Amino acid sequence: MTTTLSTRRKMKILINAYPHAGVEQFYSLLASTIRADRTENMNELAEGSEWIIWKKEPVISLGNYGEDVTLCTIIREPAENIAINVCGWFTGKTGQIIYGSEVMKKENIKEELVLSEKDIKFINHQMMVYKSYMQCALLNKDINVFSTDQMKANPVETINNMLDISGSKHKRDFGNPVVKRGFTDDEVNKDHYDLVVSYIHSTEQYQEILKLYKALLEKI
Repeated sequence: MTTTLSTRRKMKILINAYPHAGVEQFYSLLASTIRADRTENMNELAEGSEWIIWKKEPVISLGNYGEDVTLCTIIREPAENIAINVCGWFTGKTGQIIYGSEVMKKENIKEELVLSEKDIKFINHQMMVYKSYMQCALLNKDINVFSTDQMKANPVETINNMLDISGSKHKRDFGNPVVKRGFTDDEVNKDHYDLVVSYIHSTEQYQEILKLYKALLEKI
């Protein structure tokens, strides 16, 4: 009797996305759905026989991985995604963790409702970084594309889909409190958010990014 790849392989899911696309929440929802049924590698070590690992680095999407690794990316509307990330920076968050605590830069905390030259340079840089994520994902024909909107609208279907393509045979607990809570939006300063979105929309770079984003949507 022939054994299919999906039945003989262990679950290995590598999720990569631009910050605040929802990669941490995707991981949390996936891991929580099957946590009660897992018996090994609960720390998601890469050398383990099965794992769910998330990353935030464009070049990850360019890698050629073995047939046992399911490579996924998550995409979120560009202006929304970039603005949420920038607004996090405006609160002093850097995204760096040292000894379990997030590194803060007080000089980045923004109170006034006007974009400084420094702010604009940072936003432009983030648009460039976001564009790199989209380009890297488009270059990899083996990548599986999901969207933040999918997870928000139908988390059960999205989680099942991602687990199915990975070959996971774990029992799924959709009654888990973390899973039932579903995808939650990031809290942002609405005034700063609107200011950043307005600037992004005014740039030519946004139109280029939007084309890349729409091209990836077609792969869903």
